[in-house]
Amino acid sequence: MKHLVLYTLFATLLTCTCFPLYSQTNTENKIEDISVHNLSENPQAMQHFMKAENFFEKNAYKKAVKFYKRAYEADTNFVIALDNLALSYRRLYKMDSAVVYYNKSLKKNEQNKTVLNNLGLVYTYLEQYDNAIHTYNTLFKYYPNDPQGNYNMALTYYYANDFQQTIVYGTAAFDVWKADDKTNALEAVYLVCKAYVAADNIDGAKLFYRDAAKQGIRNTQARQDFGL
Repeated sequence: MKHLVLYTLFATLLTCTCFPLYSQTNTENKIEDISVHNLSENPQAMQHFMKAENFFEKNAYKKAVKFYKRAYEADTNFVIALDNLALSYRRLYKMDSAVVYYNKSLKKNEQNKTVLNNLGLVYTYLEQYDNAIHTYNTLFKYYPNDPQGNYNMALTYYYANDFQQTIVYGTAAFDVWKADDKTNALEAVYLVCKAYVAADNIDGAKLFYRDAAKQGIRNTQARQDFGL
């Protein structure tokens, strides 16, 4: 069941992080450190990369892996090829390989927010909770208020059955998202309420739900599921 829930998370939350060739953003997170200037100046590397991107868009992840690897081998400073190689392995649910290439990417740029968030999710999927927590703590050194990092940390603690820490980090994510990202704020409300219920604190769940509702964030699914 735990893997089923995380499978759903991977299918919806952070599975669209393959960087478009000429975009600085992806569909889930704002990317501040990726741009066309980070692409390779090596023509062979770019040729392999373009082939990999084409296969990725067609969901042909095994072939995408092959050409992302070739792109990186042609230019070992081609960080986007590493990131997308790791993501391709994630799409194939070869998580150990994803870990290897995410860590290679972090050796090139230890402050890459998206890679740190994605690596943490992979560790959580593998139930390597200490590694996930360490990864998010590294993220917080550079981005202390990152809401996605806080939410992902909350997820990690939830699956590790530490519901109090789930509440702490889930609330931190909510506090940032409530101002300008209602969709994600609703997800944070659900997770925090779920953690309160798991900790046998229904009153805490009701109080948090009502406070969020007063701020315009009403997660009716949480109310229905948890009897709030």
